[in-house]
Amino acid sequence: MRVAITGASGLIGTELMRSMAGTDLIPIGLSRKENKGAQFVKCDYSRESLTSVFSTADAVVQLAAVRGGEGKSYKEYQENEELMETVLYAMQDTGIERLIYMSSISVYSDTMLIPWNERHALNPTTLYGISKLKGEYLCNLFEKRGIRPCIFRCAHVLGLEEKGYMLSKFLNGAYNGEELTVKGKSIAKREFIYIKDVCDAIIWALQNDNVQGTYNLGSGVGYTNLEIAQYINTVFENKTGIRYESQSDEGIQSSIMDVTKIRNAGFKLQYNILSAVEDIRKEKFIKLRQ
Repeated sequence: MRVAITGASGLIGTELMRSMAGTDLIPIGLSRKENKGAQFVKCDYSRESLTSVFSTADAVVQLAAVRGGEGKSYKEYQENEELMETVLYAMQDTGIERLIYMSSISVYSDTMLIPWNERHALNPTTLYGISKLKGEYLCNLFEKRGIRPCIFRCAHVLGLEEKGYMLSKFLNGAYNGEELTVKGKSIAKREFIYIKDVCDAIIWALQNDNVQGTYNLGSGVGYTNLEIAQYINTVFENKTGIRYESQSDEGIQSSIMDVTKIRNAGFKLQYNILSAVEDIRKEKFIKLRQ
């Protein structure tokens, strides 16, 4: 099966391209840049360009998106909705039915209902969450037109990247023996999933044609920022410690999902939080030696 992957140069996309090696899946990575590699195809994400790429594919994994962050306007997040619509039209143009769409835990918000299951009311409180939910609505609309979507509401992804998000700061700081800074009272508990488990779930869905509909994708377990920092320091053997700024605004709320549905469908995670951080530590050393 040839699989077109939008956002193939991103955090999940890069790992997914690697993870497909040795499977019966052949990745076609979409990139706006030239010369990304033999498995990549240049694409400007217009309908015409997507249709050209999709004409050689059997399925699509939609990962491309403007990520959450401070200071962004809704106009920026509208790119997520517009791209989702364009992808769906290009799939129709080429007769592709199979779609994996990476949504987000951010479509949920009512902490009184935690752990959230797939039947709970959706009321995102962030612009990013709104854009992801609209993507789901578009998938559901095009399902009536022959598209067969599998939607993953993904927990916060734990992976090695160079951008300045909290997890990256913790991982890089612990590796370099630096003091980690945890802001806020560390009350909110958030659910994380290792990037390799995310990719395994995508491959599992592609290889099992009966996997359709919406699934919460995560561990079902929540951790505070302080707990995450402590786990990372333990694995990296960072003795410098943690600066705990308990008077600062934590700026997050608890977010934990019920993952019973996907477990019952046959998918199981390979990593917990400690084994995931240990795997990241090993990969960090390997990268630096290369």
